Amino acid sequence: MFKSSQSQLYCVLRIIVLWFFSLLAIPTYANIGINWLASQAQPDGSYSTSADLAMPFQATTETWRTFAQMGQTQTTEPSMTVALDFINAESFASSEYLTKILVTKILAGQVTGDLVSELTGRLQFDGGLGDAVDYDRSVLDTALALEALAMASLDDISIEELNSSIDFLLRQQHESGGWADNDNETSVYVTAIVMRALWHYRHQQST
Repeated sequence: MFKSSQSQLYCVLRIIVLWFFSLLAIPTYANIGINWLASQAQPDGSYSTSADLAMPFQATTETWRTFAQMGQTQTTEPSMTVALDFINAESFASSEYLTKILVTKILAGQVTGDLVSELTGRLQFDGGLGDAVDYDRSVLDTALALEALAMASLDDISIEELNSSIDFLLRQQHESGGWADNDNETSVYVTAIVMRALWHYRHQQST
């Protein structure tokens, strides 16, 4: 019995040691990723490569967001300053692009009230939101907007104003548990975006 207890203790200690060293390894891999992303900075301010499936604007906003959430700043990554100008100069006013600009501005500490008003002004009668004003509402655009608005200051929008949008997304969930954009098949990507958006409202009682 004593040997059995010793064996169990040894296993527990081994698991703890492995877990500890795995935590130490995470920043190393993250730093490698940060360095690689930084090396993709282009003269026009974008972060992109010729092999990207995403547009340069999309890749740049996601890179900027990654830098910000990993604790990088415009001091540690000077290319972020030029990238911010590149993002703010975008004139294509789709709902997706507006949400990405809004999130970037929030992380950069810039004024966002005009973007909040633009997005909320696109919300339709049932809470859904389309790619542009009066476009058919979509699950993806609504989810992206909800997440961006959740990150905005409550001085710019009341949380109650978004209840219908939360309900809109919840009503679109398939029996399998996933989400799809409009009439397409259930999508891992769309499901992940919706869940990320709804997570911000997990304590919010919708009506």
